[in-house]
Amino acid sequence: MSEPPAKKGLNNCRAKIRYSDELSARANVSVLCERHKTERRFIYACPHCSGWHATKQFHPTAIPVTAENTFDITH
Repeated sequence: MSEPPAKKGLNNCRAKIRYSDELSARANVSVLCERHKTERRFIYACPHCSGWHATKQFHPTAIPVTAENTFDITH
């Protein structure tokens, strides 16, 4: 008998880069913004893996990150 299918959110999580904490996510995403000349990206705490992920899309719990505001914690 095979395992039951994983939840959609967990499968999406596994396909993404996982950062261990908010600071690591901010630092890495800031470098990506600068390298790719991207105005901003967003980071968010993942409810599936307890890590952090980056996204181009805004959602209510996402924190904006740019090359300039890497360590601005006033979100």
